[in-house]
Amino acid sequence: MPRAATVDEINRLIDSLDAEGERKPLKAVQKVREAGPRVVAPLMKRFEAAKRPRLRRWIVNALGALGDRRALPLLKRAVRDPHMSVRLHAMEALERFNDPKLAATMLTLLNDESGGIRVRTIDALRRMNSYQSIPALRALASSDEKWYVRQASAVALGELGARQARPELEALRAYPRKAVQQAACAALTRLAAPPRKG
Repeated sequence: MPRAATVDEINRLIDSLDAEGERKPLKAVQKVREAGPRVVAPLMKRFEAAKRPRLRRWIVNALGALGDRRALPLLKRAVRDPHMSVRLHAMEALERFNDPKLAATMLTLLNDESGGIRVRTIDALRRMNSYQSIPALRALASSDEKWYVRQASAVALGELGARQARPELEALRAYPRKAVQQAACAALTRLAAPPRKG
């Protein structure tokens, strides 16, 4: 059985998350995951002290990889971080728990200033089968300023079987972007099909 990591080794491991690019931090996240639950508390403590958004971003990523529920309060706060990359990684970390109760926290990101975060959140909620997101998705489909957010909303509404969203989807068939029109048509086709049994 391998020996437990010392405090200094854990701190060095956390330091290694603060690296340029993606490759080195992702390797460090894997090492954090291998270190196990013992690193959860030090990661959370370091997050609170970290000034650099890059380090906070990779800490929330590592906490998501560990999947330890002790990190949930921190991750829920991190979706309101002033830095976009931290919010995005916090949302992705929450998705990894695959807990429908966390969808309420993720729903707040549908109002994020970043269209990219809105789309990634829509996709995550769709994968989680978050039926509680349907009212917010209908609103995005009909009024979001970004075409790709409307497109993602249409896809999600179709996959979630949101028959109540037909008016929004019908309106999107006339949207100026072809990709949005196609997503709306595909969603409407899906909604017209008889519900699957089983």
